[in-house]
Amino acid sequence: MSVLKKPSELIEDLISHWVSWDEHEAFYLTKLAPDLATNPESGDETERAILRQLRHQLNENEWRELPQLIAESRAGIFREIERERLQREIYERAKQAADRIASQKKDEEAIERNRLEQARKQREEQRTSILRKLHDRFQSDFLGADDFFSASCADIITEQEFEAEKLSFVKDWIAANTLSENGSKQLPDDEQVAAMGAVHGHVQVIARAGSGKTTTLVNRAFFLLKHCRIAHTEILILTFNRKAASDVRRKLLTVIANGADAAICAEFDRRMNDAGKRRRINTDEIEVSAIDTVAARLDIRLPHVMTFHSLAYAIVHPEESLLYNGDGDESQSLSRVVQQVIDDQRQKPAFQGKIRELMLAHFREDWDRIVEGRHDQSKEEFLQFRRSLPRKSMRGEYVKSHGEKIIADFFLSTTLPTSTSAIIGGVASTITSTSRFLLHQTAA
Repeated sequence: MSVLKKPSELIEDLISHWVSWDEHEAFYLTKLAPDLATNPESGDETERAILRQLRHQLNENEWRELPQLIAESRAGIFREIERERLQREIYERAKQAADRIASQKKDEEAIERNRLEQARKQREEQRTSILRKLHDRFQSDFLGADDFFSASCADIITEQEFEAEKLSFVKDWIAANTLSENGSKQLPDDEQVAAMGAVHGHVQVIARAGSGKTTTLVNRAFFLLKHCRIAHTEILILTFNRKAASDVRRKLLTVIANGADAAICAEFDRRMNDAGKRRRINTDEIEVSAIDTVAARLDIRLPHVMTFHSLAYAIVHPEESLLYNGDGDESQSLSRVVQQVIDDQRQKPAFQGKIRELMLAHFREDWDRIVEGRHDQSKEEFLQFRRSLPRKSMRGEYVKSHGEKIIADFFLSTTLPTSTSAIIGGVASTITSTSRFLLHQTAA
């Protein structure tokens, strides 16, 4: 059983049947619709079927207004189509904007990833470069590595990374430069390496007996001597007893020179054989002597290794004699040594100007006094200057009046003896005083 459609639905079917609205909308509304309303049978089969149903449901007025109803329905459909079209455009614009934002965001993310990757590569290159420079600094100037890190590396690598690189360098250096014992090489652990590589400040090592404290101390001294190029005279190693001091010297000589331990043993055996007929044999002294002999033979200068008591004794009783200047001419040892040092340094062009400047500064005050007293001028200029002084005679003695100066200068110019000049000077002083008294009485 077919369901009857509403007039609005039938009109929409008729409008849908006319498919060329974009090209023939005016024809449909002004020509075809009125003709079909006047003669429904003039249309095609679909149009006739739709119009028959509409004729049964519409009254006369509505039928006459069928073209108007079609136009109004078409306008409603057009508005709906337009609304849908606008919605589609809005959706498309929104989709395009979203796609554009997503694409822009994707591009920005790609740019940011590229920037981060470039920054990471740059940091990695900087880090690799600074680590290479740091390793070169460890190799050439280990003592200045800390200052180099603070000045050039602190913003690229952390202090922990710096310490790790330094410990790794020291460990590799110890492994490459120390000799193996019994075919195997015992490498130091990280704490021992930290003690060996700590060249600034104070370091306290606390460990149990037999843990390698002496070996750490010896390797530290060896590292300072050979790699850091510290002079042997600038290193002092103190122990509590002579046996420990001898042990340190022997181990240090062993790590410095290959075969030194065998040479020490041979020298020790030879000295023991030489001392075999003695009643008392001090093996510690023989070992110390053997170590010194082997070191001298190998031309190796060891640091100062001694006990605390030996250091105190050396301070209180120095081997060198004290330099001082005595009262006699023969006890001017300090002046002679200082003069010898000055003479030696004056032979070097780099020190000639400095020594001259120091000597001039020392004697400048004396020279100023000479110039002030006109002692640098000729005899005539000097005497003329002395004559011009109001309160000083030509001899340089102070006078009380101008008359006393005239008398003193007169006797000096006549080359009288000193005693006579002194007597005359006193008489002149008396005459001057008497003259002042008489002038005072006359004025009164």
